[in-house]
Amino acid sequence: MDQRVNLKRWLRFLLFSLLFGFSFGEVRYVLPEEMQRGSVIGNVARDLGLKVTELDARRARVVAEGTSQLCELDTASGNLLISQRIDREELCAQAAVCILQYQLLFEDPLQAYSLVLDITDINDNSPVFAAGEINLDLVESTVLGRRFPLEGALNYMNINNPGCCCCRAVIS
Repeated sequence: MDQRVNLKRWLRFLLFSLLFGFSFGEVRYVLPEEMQRGSVIGNVARDLGLKVTELDARRARVVAEGTSQLCELDTASGNLLISQRIDREELCAQAAVCILQYQLLFEDPLQAYSLVLDITDINDNSPVFAAGEINLDLVESTVLGRRFPLEGALNYMNINNPGCCCCRAVIS
């Protein structure tokens, strides 16, 4: 009787886990967009406290959740690698935050770890101010580190939202 109750509990737990995406842990990596193919994002084995030999022995693989497969796992080293160029604007348009979700799956026994990639924008376009020069009249007693707000700058990526670039002058 007790075995039947335990079996039912385990089956419910397994069903719940599969339905609600149960994961044994999460690793988050922050990386700039447009990294070269083959670039190392991070070492998943080390970050999860696993042995590299476990990856191959347990047939570890990375599975995308709703996006294309932009990274791959090197089971020999434990490194998570860029498999194709990541273009943040293409993936997330003008969203402030660009997050990609992946699952690291293991077999024997079945385990899943959540991999979160936070793609940061590389500002490959210099901001342009309306005025070519900005003069600030400061007194000698101005404290180091004092900040002075400037007018918004235009960035060609944000041409439809000219106030989005907030630049400041800092005394140093």
